[in-house]
Amino acid sequence: MTRALTALVALTLLVLPCAASAQTNAPPGNSAIDEYLETVPGATGNQTAAKPGTAGATLTAAERARLGGMGVLLPAILIATLLGVIALLLARRRSAGR
Repeated sequence: MTRALTALVALTLLVLPCAASAQTNAPPGNSAIDEYLETVPGATGNQTAAKPGTAGATLTAAERARLGGMGVLLPAILIATLLGVIALLLARRRSAGR
């Protein structure tokens, strides 16, 4: 019962910020809220930023290639770190059992 309640509280705490960030439109004339919304300077004034997945928000192939960074090396490092942590935990468990 305690684990289920803890999981429910954790899930609720994770969902609340997502719901709060879902609204990105400030009512006209509300400069206090408009100050914190992302805008992109343009020739005709500030424009709201394009939402992910819409036209204008996609990356070109060259941009994606530049963002690839470490490529296959990063996942290999992450997997090696995970395996190292698991090995360390198993070694500690074995030495504690003796």
